[in-house]
Amino acid sequence: MTSAALLLSLAALDPTVAAVNAERARRALPPLASSVVLERSSDRFADRLARSGRFAHDARIRVDGGRFSALGEALARGDGLSPADAVRAWMDSPPHRRLVLSPRYTHVGAGAARAGGTTIRVLHLAR
Repeated sequence: MTSAALLLSLAALDPTVAAVNAERARRALPPLASSVVLERSSDRFADRLARSGRFAHDARIRVDGGRFSALGEALARGDGLSPADAVRAWMDSPPHRRLVLSPRYTHVGAGAARAGGTTIRVLHLAR
């Protein structure tokens, strides 16, 4: 895929997924394929976090309708947290940076929810 084609394909994706894939492209890593199944699971988890008022990883990521051999999760929250802000925060955190840049994962889905003025963003990665 040419650079121009890659940029066009990134622009069509969810903005969080596009920002994640842009970070991967800067390091000559392959893009993650967007997954509707992972998007649904990340949206559901973001909604659950927003409703419950808690903010913590779930040891059992629930993915309905997909078969994956490995799963990873990144969370971010903040007042008006944009997709770019969330990805920047993940890249500034060594464990999250390793997750986002891991060659282990091939698919991704991003979700978000609001609780008051706070935005919660969830990224689910899978292989």
